Amino acid sequence: MLFLASFLALYFELVIIRYLSSEIRIFAYLKNLALIASFFGIGMGMIRGRTNAGLKRYFPFIAAAIFLIIAFASPLKLTHVAFPIGDYITPGDMPSLENDRWFGVRLFLAVLEFLIIIPGMMYLLVAFFEVLGAFVGECIQQTKPLRGYGINLAGSLAGILAFTLLSFLRLPPAVWALVGLLAGLPFFLRIRHAVLAFVLIVAALTFAHPHTYWSPYYRIDIQARVLGQLSGL
Repeated sequence: MLFLASFLALYFELVIIRYLSSEIRIFAYLKNLALIASFFGIGMGMIRGRTNAGLKRYFPFIAAAIFLIIAFASPLKLTHVAFPIGDYITPGDMPSLENDRWFGVRLFLAVLEFLIIIPGMMYLLVAFFEVLGAFVGECIQQTKPLRGYGINLAGSLAGILAFTLLSFLRLPPAVWALVGLLAGLPFFLRIRHAVLAFVLIVAALTFAHPHTYWSPYYRIDIQARVLGQLSGL
């Protein structure tokens, strides 16, 4: 179980960092925030050394919230959340509004959106990874130190290699989530709603990106005009 817990922690870390930065573009510029949140959550869980029963029970809902927010970032108008200061200019930022009488209101709403989305997602990620870290901490306590450290490294490396392989094969986020959630299912067999939540996540991700192609490095959207030209060939 230690190998599996270590696999899950590193695997989901890579999944969420890539998926989050692809769908909510501000995280492409703030990748370290997702990395810090995952490390912080894993560290808290390992220090605790045991699974918080309440947090574990709500883990399927936390996972569903994270993946559904990311998958439906575009219809939720979260793809182009803007930096609320002028020091950073990113695609999708607000145009200049100095001559707009509602400039103050729009600026306030932009700042409020930033302060809700960024910290809110960080809290969800910390809670998500705290559960995974607790699995690692709980399992490693039941293993001899040197052996446990070796198994932990092997599981972590396996998680990295697994996601690297899925990316290389150009598989979509639904498959990323499916592999991770299936691997994590043994830890949630006693939680009845876990399977339902995991199925919901995979189903939502399957239909969230109907015309999207995932290369090993990028998300590529195929527009309707391009599809029409291709069908005419």
